[in-house]
Amino acid sequence: MKNCFRTTVLSILLLFTAVTFASAQDYRYKAKVVLMNGDVINGRLSEPWSGGNLYLYVSENTLLEINSSDIRKLKQEQLNGKKSSHSLNKLSDRGAYGRQEGFYHHAFAGLSFGEHDTNASLGMVNGYRFNKLVSLGLGVNYDRFDQASALPIYLQPRLHLKNDKLSLYCFTDLGYSPAWQNKGVGHDMYVVNTTGGLMGQAGMGYQLNFAKSALNFTLGYKLQKIEVHSEVYNYYYTEPGGILPSKIIDIQEKRLIRRVAFTVGLML
Repeated sequence: MKNCFRTTVLSILLLFTAVTFASAQDYRYKAKVVLMNGDVINGRLSEPWSGGNLYLYVSENTLLEINSSDIRKLKQEQLNGKKSSHSLNKLSDRGAYGRQEGFYHHAFAGLSFGEHDTNASLGMVNGYRFNKLVSLGLGVNYDRFDQASALPIYLQPRLHLKNDKLSLYCFTDLGYSPAWQNKGVGHDMYVVNTTGGLMGQAGMGYQLNFAKSALNFTLGYKLQKIEVHSEVYNYYYTEPGGILPSKIIDIQEKRLIRRVAFTVGLML
């Protein structure tokens, strides 16, 4: 009788274990994750993923958490085959700029520091990222200096060094700047005309990536060529009541403006 009872209890326990295991298997999925940088990770899910951070079992004892902004594509399929496989694309998610290819817009404001003065600047760059290493943009700035202002138009290639939530890149700018004299510099006896020239800059950028935007900081060393034509006049009074101007000084200068430039901007 005791043996029969033990056999019955053991059978019930085995049946319960089998049913529980089968039920658990209904909620186990296999998944293939394609990241923004092109890496592929295979693993299992305890439940189907529908958004947010992904928790992926890459082994029996290893659970990997993946930020949703790092996921380009995910394919998941229930292990028992009751559900068909499907894909979730997040190509429109501009989360990790350090890993995303495509067009970008960068608007910024900053300060440039000279030996004796500090000046303001505004600018924007529109570009395209070809892969995880290289991007190329076309930019325009408004740079105000002590006596003159410039409007450089330039190409900006970037080399991305670190592709992560916090991204690092180096950049160079090369272009040409129209320039003009600031108001209030000249007067009737002192006439100043300013023309622009080549502009170049090299620096580093640091990027903090969010879900659909990024906060960007840059530090660079900028060179700007301008030409300044200064004329000084003396005026003689003639009879009856006339004024005769006479140029007494005529100077043409080629200047090279050197600045350390810092900017803070937003990328979309």
